[in-house]
Amino acid sequence: MGGRDRQLRRARHRLEPTPGEKRTLDALNRRYLRLLSPNAYLRELNGRPVQLHHGTNDADVPYSFQKNLADDLRNAGQGVEAYRYEGDDHNLSRNLRTALNRSVQFFRDNL
Repeated sequence: MGGRDRQLRRARHRLEPTPGEKRTLDALNRRYLRLLSPNAYLRELNGRPVQLHHGTNDADVPYSFQKNLADDLRNAGQGVEAYRYEGDDHNLSRNLRTALNRSVQFFRDNL
């Protein structure tokens, strides 16, 4: 095993939490990660319209992501239409027609 492999193994071991240990970020790392997020630049949308659709039973992307993005957009002074489809999945299979109709109207209104 080479020196680089040993370094990577030690680094990975330090990053793995011990059983029962909760990972936390200090304030500096939290600010740094926040700056890496696209949400840090929402003001640069300059009022461009945004529409979001999300099912609450999405197994791929938690509904909380849509809620947080909508809140961040509003806090950045951006308008947003955020639609929640109760019990629907990632593909909005129970409400696809409604979502598509809303999207078509959104584009008609904004393009």
